[in-house]
Amino acid sequence: LADLFPRQILLAVVGLGLVVGYVMLLEPLGFILATIALNAALLLLFGVRSSLVLALFPVIVSLSVYVVFYKILIVPLPEGLFYF
Repeated sequence: LADLFPRQILLAVVGLGLVVGYVMLLEPLGFILATIALNAALLLLFGVRSSLVLALFPVIVSLSVYVVFYKILIVPLPEGLFYF
């Protein structure tokens, strides 16, 4: 399988590594910072090079998910460095 799709296998392995790193950083950094870092890393991995997208998209998505889950649905999320 790796001979047929070497780049896709590499992307999958790197993506898995990013998710594992994300899980490890959730407690020390908190949900917001870790999710921003994960989103930015995944965008870079998939080839997004626009500075505007790399700066805004991870922040908007992370804060939106935070508001929906933590504030509206009252799901506890790791706070890390930020105590809201």
